[in-house]
Amino acid sequence: MKRYLIVGFLVVGLLTLAMVPCTSAKDMKGTFFIGGNLGYALTDMEGPNDWFGFLADPDNYGWIESSSIDELGGGLTYGGELGYFVTSKVGVGMKLALLSREGNVTVIDGSDDEHIVEDKVSATIIGAGGKFVVLDPPSVLGTVGGGLLYGSVDYEENVTEPGETWERKGEGTGLGFYVDGGVLFFLSEMMALDLNLMYSALKLSEIENKGDGWGLSDEGEPLKVYYGDFDLKDLEIDLGGLAFLVSLHFYF
Repeated sequence: MKRYLIVGFLVVGLLTLAMVPCTSAKDMKGTFFIGGNLGYALTDMEGPNDWFGFLADPDNYGWIESSSIDELGGGLTYGGELGYFVTSKVGVGMKLALLSREGNVTVIDGSDDEHIVEDKVSATIIGAGGKFVVLDPPSVLGTVGGGLLYGSVDYEENVTEPGETWERKGEGTGLGFYVDGGVLFFLSEMMALDLNLMYSALKLSEIENKGDGWGLSDEGEPLKVYYGDFDLKDLEIDLGGLAFLVSLHFYF
């Protein structure tokens, strides 16, 4: 599924390029830009997914008859970007990305009762860095860039057991970095389509407990989960990975 979505974005981008008349790329020096983007991020949230794996393992809970896992993984992301080109080749700017991921694990016991754990991670990611023009043939600009990332996460977990339910919540922040490369195709002197491939490294290693129905940690402490052979560790949420973005930029 991930592969088909990425190919779909590429096809849409290439068709757009083929259908729109070319115009000359402008000199970027002294130019501000702002734009919005839509993309697909290959996010693998290892922390919550490892927790799901532990809960679904019959070696950890002998009463499990069967189990299924819907992991938190890749999905759509959207956001915006703004910046300024200091010279014809060098720009500085900021990125904003918003994403939400949901997953669950369902376990069936010997009485055919369901035990369900549902997780949701909502993240806001802000990046700041540079963009460098490395190719400038007519009508297009090839760019590379990189910078720092700041991520903020809200974590929600809902547990449904036979005859009872409970929840827990957490919040966390972290720092990371990104590198990217792309092609700016100018639709007019004031507007360009940006096809961008980005890799980011952003792991939040401490999620503050805002209420824990499992009782694994006190409120205000790091939220904890079990891994492996009943090893109790702080929950980590990895927001990094590859992302393909299609953006529309406006220049003034």
